[in-house]
Amino acid sequence: MASVEWAARLNILRDRAVADVVGRGNDEDAESFTTAAEVPADVTTEVVTEAVTEVATEVEAAEEPVRSLQCVLCLEQFEDRMVVTLPCNRNHHYCTGCVMDLFQRSFIDEGLFPPRCCQQAISIDLVDDILTPEMVATYHAKRIEIGTTNRVYCCNRECSIFLPPREGAESLLCERCETRTCTICKNAAHEGDCPEDEAGQALRALADQEGWMRCPRCGRTIELTHGCYHITCLCRTQFCYVCAATWKNCECPQWEEIRLLARAEEVVRAERQNAALQPRPFGAPAPAPPEPIQQEEINRMAVELERRHNCVHPHFRSLRGRFECEMCYQIMPEFIRDCSTCHLRVCRRCKLNRL
Repeated sequence: MASVEWAARLNILRDRAVADVVGRGNDEDAESFTTAAEVPADVTTEVVTEAVTEVATEVEAAEEPVRSLQCVLCLEQFEDRMVVTLPCNRNHHYCTGCVMDLFQRSFIDEGLFPPRCCQQAISIDLVDDILTPEMVATYHAKRIEIGTTNRVYCCNRECSIFLPPREGAESLLCERCETRTCTICKNAAHEGDCPEDEAGQALRALADQEGWMRCPRCGRTIELTHGCYHITCLCRTQFCYVCAATWKNCECPQWEEIRLLARAEEVVRAERQNAALQPRPFGAPAPAPPEPIQQEEINRMAVELERRHNCVHPHFRSLRGRFECEMCYQIMPEFIRDCSTCHLRVCRRCKLNRL
């Protein structure tokens, strides 16, 4: 703002302050002045000084450069007042929009709950002034749901909301649709013993036939497609895929050799693809076609994977090429994050918010 504008602003504030002094006649405890001419010089000086201070504060605030921070998720620049700095190990910055989006997605995708960054949960107290009251209430309700071992959902398929547990209750009433659900068989409430659940029996039979396992905590059916027998369920329970015991509390092997070698070959192929896509110096000749993958390469990678399978993913690198995220299964068209230790491949969002 130009100096002339600030001077005008100062004159307005000064006149307003003097007028306020003149108008104090209604205050029995204050000295009364009828006109501005009656205001003593010391009082005029006081109110003008206050006006000057106010204008100076506004000038300083206007001239101070606005600090800009980049959101780690959307990569856009925002004023610092629109950004939350999280207390993770890298103090990542999140814009308010991405914070709200992360919490909304965590209410739908249990693998993202509680919302976290760099494996550290985001305290609701840090962001409750950003979230709507409805989102804060949903967060607290979700904590109860996630923390419940034997969950019961409304048996009405058009409703299916979580029913908070009540100790000793044989059935629970849904407050939304007023349907009552049996806490044992999870079907509609009934008298006597639970009827046979044909759909559930069919799923268990198929799981037994295919060798699938159920999470010992939440009961989800899980299929191992690649990797070791160390399973981390969506409910964050870690268990052995062979015997369902808590991880590191059994004598089962950590890998099946066929799966280990298949994973090793997959990693070797990804390494070669990344090398082929690296930018070449200007004028450099095209690289020679790669030789077929040798079994020796696969065996070396298998040994490395077996040795490092209990990885905590300390370092990631960018891997060029089209890959599928191994956590959310979305296709990354240009590059993906690759753990330099165990070669877990994840998208940027999963690296920040899901691991």
